[in-house]
Amino acid sequence: MIIRNILPTAAISAIAVPASTTVAEAAAIDLTDPVSALNPHFSQFLDRTDEDGDVEPSVERSATRSSSNGGELTIDPALEVIPEISQGTTGLTLHGQSHGYTVLSNENEDRADFVRADEAGASVLHIASSASAAADITLEFPEGIDEAKSQESFSRSSARVFLDNGDGLTLREPIVRDSDGAYLNASYELEGNNVRVIVPDSDLSDASYPLVAASGLEYIMDFKIGDTGPYAAREKMHKDGQFNDIFPVAGAPENFPEKGDLLPLRVPFEGLGLNFECIMGDEASFGSDGEYLWGYNFLATENHIDGEGSSIRFEIANYDIDSVQQNDLYVHGVVVNDNPGNIPNAIYKAEAHRKWQEFADNLADLSR
Repeated sequence: MIIRNILPTAAISAIAVPASTTVAEAAAIDLTDPVSALNPHFSQFLDRTDEDGDVEPSVERSATRSSSNGGELTIDPALEVIPEISQGTTGLTLHGQSHGYTVLSNENEDRADFVRADEAGASVLHIASSASAAADITLEFPEGIDEAKSQESFSRSSARVFLDNGDGLTLREPIVRDSDGAYLNASYELEGNNVRVIVPDSDLSDASYPLVAASGLEYIMDFKIGDTGPYAAREKMHKDGQFNDIFPVAGAPENFPEKGDLLPLRVPFEGLGLNFECIMGDEASFGSDGEYLWGYNFLATENHIDGEGSSIRFEIANYDIDSVQQNDLYVHGVVVNDNPGNIPNAIYKAEAHRKWQEFADNLADLSR
């Protein structure tokens, strides 16, 4: 994936920025000590703080998982089943590493991007000290976008991009805030093989700078499930005694679990039963019968191999392409433990994919 002039994402470390300026007074962003201070209006972007509110960055995350090679930044998400993400750096040069983030800036230093690998994708924070620096916010996907499938997602406001190589990415909702603390309107727009982050010109002209924008993306594991749509899958998995016949993980209950239920899940690995103990999370559906999305999530306990705070979400989606109904299983994972069970990367990745492919096959069998 190439991200140009990106308005990037989530949780970020502190950055020293100049005092609030107008558009005409656009100033360079101070990159000499990028984590020394953060405008208090931007504190929402911090995700790791100690009891005193100071940043506790994961220094190794960027240094070991993000690297610059020519005009691209390669990001290796922590979750072992997620492939690397290539992020272009059009118009930006590498400034260095700081507190777990890769820092890039343009020649005028009126725009700076902080990039890091997350558990299942990437987060970026974009800082702009002028309207012109913030106006062209484009995510470029050189692999090519499956436009029909992606457009269907966008029409449902889910902002998912499906690439021609089969990969899928969920785009996090963009959050944009100026130096006075005002929130700016922002949305995504699909445009060929690009996704644009749109901030109205009126918002940019009225904003106080520097402006901060946060967004990001998460990789989706995508499996075909034949003619079984979300409505049918929900009905069958909710039938008494059917859940563990369809969901292929040892320890799963016979009946669909209630929110808060303890699930003593175990996955066999080289003769051992690895602990995947979870708590049942939320169940949710969107749309109407036969053409909607239904899903649920599990929350890892302290006994789970991936670490407490990890989670996994399963979604079954139905969409229409050229008047042909399509059904997919999407699997999203967030992993706290960077090295679950000390299992080699390739083996962990293969086992996870095999298990969810088995789940997808079971779902497909429901309509045969």
